[in-house]
Amino acid sequence: MSVAIETTALSDHIGVEVHGVESGSFGDPALADTLSALLGRHHLLLFRVRDLPVADQIAIMSLLGEVVDEGGNGLRHVFVSNAREDGVLTLGKRLVFHSDNVFTPEPLNVVSLYGLRVVDDTAPTRFANTVRACSLVADSMARELAGARALNLSGFAGGWYRYRDAEVEPHHPRAVHPVITHDTWAGDAALMVSEQQTDRIMDWPADASEDTLQALFALLYHPDNVYEHHWRDPLVNRVWVRTEPGVAPSAVREAIAARLGPSHGLRAVSAADMRDHLVEQARRAFAPMAVIEVVLLLVALLSVGDTLAANVLRRLREIGTLRALGVRRAGVVRIVLVEALVIGALGLALGLAAGVLLGGLWIHRTLPHLLGWLLAFHFPWARGGVVLLATAFVCLVAAILPARRAARLEPAMALRYE
Repeated sequence: MSVAIETTALSDHIGVEVHGVESGSFGDPALADTLSALLGRHHLLLFRVRDLPVADQIAIMSLLGEVVDEGGNGLRHVFVSNAREDGVLTLGKRLVFHSDNVFTPEPLNVVSLYGLRVVDDTAPTRFANTVRACSLVADSMARELAGARALNLSGFAGGWYRYRDAEVEPHHPRAVHPVITHDTWAGDAALMVSEQQTDRIMDWPADASEDTLQALFALLYHPDNVYEHHWRDPLVNRVWVRTEPGVAPSAVREAIAARLGPSHGLRAVSAADMRDHLVEQARRAFAPMAVIEVVLLLVALLSVGDTLAANVLRRLREIGTLRALGVRRAGVVRIVLVEALVIGALGLALGLAAGVLLGGLWIHRTLPHLLGWLLAFHFPWARGGVVLLATAFVCLVAAILPARRAARLEPAMALRYE
């Protein structure tokens, strides 16, 4: 079996993301040589594989060497957690830079971290390139550090501050290692000091030792020399990709889906497909509004009809006077119908003003805060025309019965009405 490996740089100076390694490919003998070469070249490998069992994690590490039983319980793994009782972190504290087991006679050659359960506010993990930092040490300092050895120790007290020899109890482990060592995987010169565990350079004056260590820490932990890994960013749920001129979007979409889809659970779609999807989701979300619109039109029908009927009843004497003066029945009907249209126009104007105001607030205020979307306001002219006609129709229908009643009144009876 042959595994096709591809990589993507994580930063300018440290780390690559490895693509093509799935849980069923750990038995490939060629994979060990490939991963060893990548580790020697880039010093940090990132695999994105969901639901990876502990056995498979150990299988990956076995490709790089013997897996250490650090916990002494035969499990060959420990939990780095501030939520589990058997975790090794302290709640609310930030770990400072360290190198695992550098306080023992045989420090670890490689460490594996796997995000088993990640909550939304989990802090990032930072990785520094010790080989690159060593190459940046000034020649004069490098000559002084030739053969120099440093004391490294652990206080097993949480790791959020620097351990010092004078403060850590004597029974805690200590080890002396060269300040400049050689990388296991490529043989390059590398620094073996850390912010958390290195106390001093042996046999050096205290001031000179501390000044030199601080200079080395500045090189090691400079932002250019560090990769910051965020285990999960809950704010990112969509990434837009712009293709270069001449590149087929379909080819890019297929490559993203093939390379990142299985490990990240991604779906790659075109901008047009995404737009159609969002429009469809919006239409489905607002579909119940059609029922509300029908109910509102029925309410308007009853309200306008009731208002006009009450107006006709209150103005019987005026209607009788008009009829006595010679106004025909059709003229009375027209008066009532025009009154209905005026009521509808006033209601439509008030509804239009309120709708535009609320729509503007939703688009420019609410949606950007809720969804992060910046949208432009477009008045629905076509739908507005439909609403205008529907309003006029409802008002005229509501006015039919009151208009017919007013037209049927006999002038003599209307004039006697008190």
